[in-house]
Amino acid sequence: MLDLVKQVNASEKIGYEGSYTTTQTEWIGTVPIGYADGWRQSYKPISVLIEGKRFPIVGRIVIDQLMIGLDRMYPVGSL
Repeated sequence: MLDLVKQVNASEKIGYEGSYTTTQTEWIGTVPIGYADGWRQSYKPISVLIEGKRFPIVGRIVIDQLMIGLDRMYPVGSL
């Protein structure tokens, strides 16, 4: 479920230590699940399913959330 959806400009840093940098204006979604819930930071190559589409995790998974790169704006609460 998306907890936050935000459009960010190019060259914005995402995640701990700015581990992901946007290359253009991008939509970023936040999912309220992180490594405290058992999602290891090594899971980064996997994707998250939102409304039947897969989206990549961007930045490092943090204690209580992870960020995904979206192709457009999705409403908060989208599954």
